[in-house]
Amino acid sequence: MTDLFRHFTSVAEYAALRASAVNQGKDYSSGGHRWFGCASRDEALAICRAGVWPEGVARMERELGGFESPIATSVRRTQTWSDQGDALDIHRVNSGQLDVAWRRTQRRSRRASQNLVIAFPLMIAAHDDADKLFWCGAAALKLTDVLTQAGYNVTLIGTHGTTWGGHTSHDSLVVKAAEAPLDVEALIVAMAFPGFTRTVGFTAIASNSFRVSSGLGSPLYDDPAPLAALNLPTGNVISGLFNAVRNRESARTWIAAQLAKLDQTQQLAA
Repeated sequence: MTDLFRHFTSVAEYAALRASAVNQGKDYSSGGHRWFGCASRDEALAICRAGVWPEGVARMERELGGFESPIATSVRRTQTWSDQGDALDIHRVNSGQLDVAWRRTQRRSRRASQNLVIAFPLMIAAHDDADKLFWCGAAALKLTDVLTQAGYNVTLIGTHGTTWGGHTSHDSLVVKAAEAPLDVEALIVAMAFPGFTRTVGFTAIASNSFRVSSGLGSPLYDDPAPLAALNLPTGNVISGLFNAVRNRESARTWIAAQLAKLDQTQQLAA
């Protein structure tokens, strides 16, 4: 009986995994566009090797565009000096600084800086259409784009859990660190291209030391355990994508809801 936690700090590290001895020789790939999000497994592998998916970027911008960047602000009390105000500084008067002799305390709006983590699903079930994963990943990536423009530092982490025969593996994958620049063209492959999940991702599940069966075990979607193991501040983590997003409408609703929550949080903090 095992309960494993595996954390990967880059897509390259994750993609380098190979099936373990007990999971060798199984074919986890089938189907066409509904399965891979492209015509075939060979095309999916080619896109993964190239690391770019222009069609996915274009689709994301076309379907999920139009969100305005919120200006994240914190309002603090600051002191200003002028020729009138709440308190007089006699020393400034005596030195002839009459235009800045009065002190006033007022609230001034400043741009806030905040670190956030957005968790997205690395996997989808076999019965789910490829579009399910596209919308989840694209929603997370578009939200990151909007928040980055607003001055947030965003970390993107993919998560997945697999259980079979009393053994469980919890995976987390950092595709973007907080300080890293946002490269939408590079990130969309690991986040929203179903062919990545159903080639690289399936191999990652098969790399577990325990047998995962021909169906790759039972999935744990929106598994909170990988994030808990990383000791992330829970108030800074945005998750729940798998259960919330399935199509264009739900993706747009989810993005709008996250922006509204963040805006409310900023107002309360002020």
